[in-house]
This record gives sequence, C-alpha cells and structure tokens, in this order.
Amino acid sequence: MGLQINEDLKDAIAEIMSSVLQKELPSLMEVVENKKVLNPELLSYADTSKKYSNSIGYWQKQVYEKNISYVKLGKSIRLRTSEIEKFISDRTVEV
Repeated sequence: MGLQINEDLKDAIAEIMSSVLQKELPSLMEVVENKKVLNPELLSYADTSKKYSNSIGYWQKQVYEKNISYVKLGKSIRLRTSEIEKFISDRTVEV
C-alpha cells in the first residue's frame, strides 16, 4: 500500500512539472534568445561575481592587485573564463 502512494505521488509530481514546463518554457526560451552575449568567454565583474559566488569588489581587487589577467575594452574590464579557472586552480588546496 505504501509503495502505491509513492508511485501516485511521483505521477502527480511529474504531471504538475510537465504542465508548468509547457506553460513556462516558451517565455524562458524567449528570454534566452533575446539575451545578447557578445562573447561568453569574457565576463564582466557582475557576471563573474554571479557565476563564481564572490563579490564584485573581490574581483576588482584581484584585477587592481594584478593577481588575475584581464581584457580592457575601452573603459570596460572583462575577465576570461579560462583565466578565472586558472586563478581558482592555482589557489586550490589539496587535502
């Protein structure tokens, strides 16, 4: 009897998820298509802080102290994902 309840619950959840996805997927796809990404390899401070869960100030400090390589485009500073990954890898402590 307990197994049947679990199966019914799984079916109900799957049905709800399917319904939500059918309703929301077109609007989500529209957002993705309208997002203008010039170069996904070059991230702004804001994008970097969101992706790697650090503050904007943390990344600005790393650039200011020349701890990480960066690309300067006019007044904008962008960080290469490969450089960020290298920066993180260099600071990884093996246990």
